[in-house]
Amino acid sequence: MIGNDATRLCVSFKPHDRVYQDEESEDDLFYVTLTCKPSTMHIKETGVHFCRFEMDGVVHSAKKEEVNISNYALMLPYIQKERQGIPFQMQYTLIYSDWEVLRCDLPSEPKGLSSSDNRLFNEMI
Repeated sequence: MIGNDATRLCVSFKPHDRVYQDEESEDDLFYVTLTCKPSTMHIKETGVHFCRFEMDGVVHSAKKEEVNISNYALMLPYIQKERQGIPFQMQYTLIYSDWEVLRCDLPSEPKGLSSSDNRLFNEMI
């Protein structure tokens, strides 16, 4: 996350492009910025919210000692086998380091506790 803004996050990566490898040192951190767009496109599948993310298209770099990483999240893509032929829609879910999750139904602050999907348990009730 960028600051306390749960709608913006940085995703770091190790570049495989020679342009960056020539400049790279062990102290360099490369990242892109993604912005969550919950009102644009989202889906809830088995209780997990998947929201659309947009990338700023710029590869940023910084020295590791200059970056203050305060929050972590596991980012998982939304992919369905039944939707073959439909391009990937840049929909992801996030599980934050404090165990809160991405909630597309909370557009002002899309980070909160997970919720169950009643459709999963209707037959048991």
